[in-house]
Amino acid sequence: MLDSNVLIKNNTVIEVPFYDVDVMGIVWHGNYLKYFEVGRCSLLNDIHYDYFAMEKSGYLWPVVDTQIKFIQPAFF
Repeated sequence: MLDSNVLIKNNTVIEVPFYDVDVMGIVWHGNYLKYFEVGRCSLLNDIHYDYFAMEKSGYLWPVVDTQIKFIQPAFF
């Protein structure tokens, strides 16, 4: 069991596909949530609690709110 006082970190490298960018080669803002989900799955795998384990445990942890502050764009 994880200690509730421990911050869990994960670094996920995402290669931006061409179809996610606009004509300037910058990722369209709506795609960032898709990348966040990739990171979330990676974090869950790191702690051995992926979606299959989550479902088996009887608990579900849906994302119910998001806020994004765009500081620097991602490029192709």
